[in-house]
Amino acid sequence: MKWLILGLIFIFGLVGIQTYRNVELTRYGYTMKELEKNKEGLKKNNEDLKREISSSYSLGRLESYARKELSLTNPEKLKFLKKKPSLEREVSPKMQRFPFISAIFKMLKKLKEWINLATDLHR
Repeated sequence: MKWLILGLIFIFGLVGIQTYRNVELTRYGYTMKELEKNKEGLKKNNEDLKREISSSYSLGRLESYARKELSLTNPEKLKFLKKKPSLEREVSPKMQRFPFISAIFKMLKKLKEWINLATDLHR
């Protein structure tokens, strides 16, 4: 009788373990199918976003956006001004080592600007 009870417990234990294993495999199967659906949805979404990005980089669309939203003009209408070289650039590197000489050149530059301003006012 003792062996019969132990045998039944052993058989029920094996059946219980096998049932639990099958339930877990089924649950993992459903989880995998759900993840596969999610993956396919994300791939489709990614392709849609790539298509949208590539269309937004088209030159015509960028140009119309720049003209309408940013109020940019034609490049032909732009004029560039050439900057006059400053007196500080004309100072040699040897003279830049001596701050007193650099200060003199800066003062001469200011004096030159004032003279130009004064002559412009007298005209």
